[in-house]
Amino acid sequence: MRLAWLWQLLLSALGGILIALGLPPWNFSWLVWVAFIPVLFSLLSLRGPAVMVILQGVLFSGAFGLTTFHWLWHEHRYQEFGTVLGVFGLQGMVWSWFVWRFCKLPELPKEDGKKAKKGLQPIFMGAAGSAEAWRVSTAHLRLALLIASSWTFLEWCRGMILTAWNPIGLPIASNLPLLQVVRVTGPYGLSFIAVFANAIIYLAIRRLALRPGRMSWAARFDVVFTLAMIFVIAAAGFQFAQPAPQPLQLRISITASPASTASELNSLLPGIAALKSDLLVWRRTTAGGTGSKGLDRASAPDVGVITGVASADNAPISGYSLFVPTAVNTVNSYQRPPGFQILADQVPKNLHSVKIKDISLLPLINWEAMSLQALKAGLKAPAQGFVVLVDDPKGTAIEEQQFSENLRSWGVSLGRPIIFASDRAGAFMQTGAGRVLKEVAPRTRLLSTYNLDFPLANDMTLYGSFGDWLPIVSGALCLVFGLRQRLSDFYESSRRFRT
Repeated sequence: MRLAWLWQLLLSALGGILIALGLPPWNFSWLVWVAFIPVLFSLLSLRGPAVMVILQGVLFSGAFGLTTFHWLWHEHRYQEFGTVLGVFGLQGMVWSWFVWRFCKLPELPKEDGKKAKKGLQPIFMGAAGSAEAWRVSTAHLRLALLIASSWTFLEWCRGMILTAWNPIGLPIASNLPLLQVVRVTGPYGLSFIAVFANAIIYLAIRRLALRPGRMSWAARFDVVFTLAMIFVIAAAGFQFAQPAPQPLQLRISITASPASTASELNSLLPGIAALKSDLLVWRRTTAGGTGSKGLDRASAPDVGVITGVASADNAPISGYSLFVPTAVNTVNSYQRPPGFQILADQVPKNLHSVKIKDISLLPLINWEAMSLQALKAGLKAPAQGFVVLVDDPKGTAIEEQQFSENLRSWGVSLGRPIIFASDRAGAFMQTGAGRVLKEVAPRTRLLSTYNLDFPLANDMTLYGSFGDWLPIVSGALCLVFGLRQRLSDFYESSRRFRT
């Protein structure tokens, strides 16, 4: 093919852009099921030299990182922007080399000139006429497993080095039943499902293009298996997503009001008391208006208030104040928030939960909650729910929107409810299963109140108990297969040399 190298590069870049379009602010979530097809076609069908494969991987993940995190450039965080692109490029380079080196397309059976049989045909391996079709289907499943496992492991490695924001499968989180898989696998399970489905779709299209016509059940087994797997996960997730009564409950009010003064907060308290709320989550006040003289408790003595605290009008919130019912108890936490490039040693330490009616809540300010590792550390508090307050005048809307979407997935993986309030992404409260009970548009004065259930402190999801077992198993699978393939190639080359 003329100019094959140009097609390889264009298709790789297209794949990265399609993946990014499934994330905020574009939210074309359906693209996640086909976004990998261009780069898979480029790597597996338009096979080039190793140098070209490396360029394809860098361009693929680089386009994804550039499209997704371009807001870092707009915020003049050039060092972080360059680091993000570098880590993404490294991830794509390693993944594309693995796919090119170890994932070989199976040879399709040649047409024998006979007409296809009518009616249903068996899928059993020993059935006459289905052995070859069965071989191709199982080879396709094995190929998809390797492609998905290698990506899942490398995505986990990226989260250990830099940040776990925006995994490939995040658009699937908009589907509540499928989202429940993160309770077992963590957010990386969504990426595994997305990449596996992409690989099967690509392989099915290739087979139909090269061998058009009616296929037997054995030839369709890989597609049927993938659809059945997704259906079973969705059916189980639907059962888990059903609201179940919990022994602990708080009536919580949220708002996305742009107001930030103590007087405006005081004006809401009578209404909150009339709604019989236990807690009001208020995004921001300045340090001068959060003292005992700044908040009027006489009108609502039984309402708790959690509010972010900023040192000045143009400064980001750097702590929080808590006003518990019947008393004023101010807790200031002026921690220096970590940068976007959160590493293991930057996870917030000495986190302390607060109690409202015997329910432990952990307030997290700005980027204290920016990583899944930070939320895991918060469970040691222990926390039965998270209150996340985000307000940075130098931030962007895309940044806060992406943060809120990632936070929803992380909360479900740990089985903890989340109350979120931000400047540009609005406010919401969700259950431990990810069901959004109330949502308020950004910078609106609407007040929403709902009863939010909380689990017991020792109630953990499987992911919360066992951690990142899926990417570790995926990495071990890729390592074993890679060593096996290398040994096979070595001995095969030795036999040819002796001959």
